[in-house]
Amino acid sequence: MRDALSIFDQIVSFAGNKILYTDVIKNLNILDYEYYFKLTQAFLDNNISEALLLFNEILDKGFDGHNFLNGMSGHLRDLLVCKDQVTLELLDVGATIREKYLSQSQACDQDFIYSALDICSSADISYKSSRNQRLHVELTLIRLCNISSVKKKTVADIEEPTDQKTEAKEDLKIQQEQNAEPGDESKTEPGLDKVTNSDRTDLPESEADIRAFQQKSISPKKTSTGLSIKDALNGNMNDNKHASDPTEEKQITEPPLNEPFTQEQLISHWQKFADDILSERPRMYNTLKSHLPQLASGFEISVLLDNTTQKDEFNKEIRQDLTRYLKISLNNTQLEIIPSVKVEDSDQVKLYTAEEKYEFMNKKNPNLGKMKQHFNLDFD
Repeated sequence: MRDALSIFDQIVSFAGNKILYTDVIKNLNILDYEYYFKLTQAFLDNNISEALLLFNEILDKGFDGHNFLNGMSGHLRDLLVCKDQVTLELLDVGATIREKYLSQSQACDQDFIYSALDICSSADISYKSSRNQRLHVELTLIRLCNISSVKKKTVADIEEPTDQKTEAKEDLKIQQEQNAEPGDESKTEPGLDKVTNSDRTDLPESEADIRAFQQKSISPKKTSTGLSIKDALNGNMNDNKHASDPTEEKQITEPPLNEPFTQEQLISHWQKFADDILSERPRMYNTLKSHLPQLASGFEISVLLDNTTQKDEFNKEIRQDLTRYLKISLNNTQLEIIPSVKVEDSDQVKLYTAEEKYEFMNKKNPNLGKMKQHFNLDFD
């Protein structure tokens, strides 16, 4: 209550007898709820420009980017507790703001909120280690805006009218019967003689998938024309080295050889992988482009990263996919990526934490500790 009275006196001296909401948040340097509501709507609308302009306006008012990320996480948390009447009591806001939260929570599904919270949490952890902190937050906003677009694209890819699926399956059955002659089982691929069996779980669903399935399963002279990132991440181990002769089918199922490769080949495929993930994972793109690998003995690939946080992100987000892609592209299943962190120069000036600075100053002047305890002070 004493603090509340002090704040009230401060507001009165600033705004006079007529106190408005805008005067309060301006005087106390508090970021308005309205910014978070507008940003969340921009995320839902996939409006990257609006999100970046709002963040620029927030910076112009003197707010810190790290505090903004924490506030955005808190806003998403409040939207999440609004999704269930049981947790609604955890929402600690006024009646007017509560109605806004309830309204916006109806437009956000739980998957969106979970993904957004995960993105904000990762950005919060790596904020201090980022060299360009404004860009770091802006990339986070871009990822948040892309949540809805990625989901819509995924749904559009898998949804198709039922009648089209049924018609495509019938076409597949007719084409199979036409290709197979009575008494000649060699012209019918194994596993395709009962495509209408309800026990089959590998039957394609869309018309485009069925056409690809026909070409892959029925055509005996299908050849591979190259390796894409998508094929590599899906585990497609067939490459141009396999012959297209149907009599050599056994060779197609054999694993690739552990062929040697050069530093130039490694760099080429490394950069190609980075270019292909630019739109989806721009942060990892920058990491791969700025930290080129070195080929060591025994097919070991070493990459030197800046700090432990960057190494953890590399291992978590990209290492597995990158290793699989390089194994297929370089035709070598023994290669292994070993990330490491730069060793700090002992002559380099050490950046002390707030706790370390306090301990050093307290040893020189013990009264500092008494003052901290008396006024119940804490580190910034």
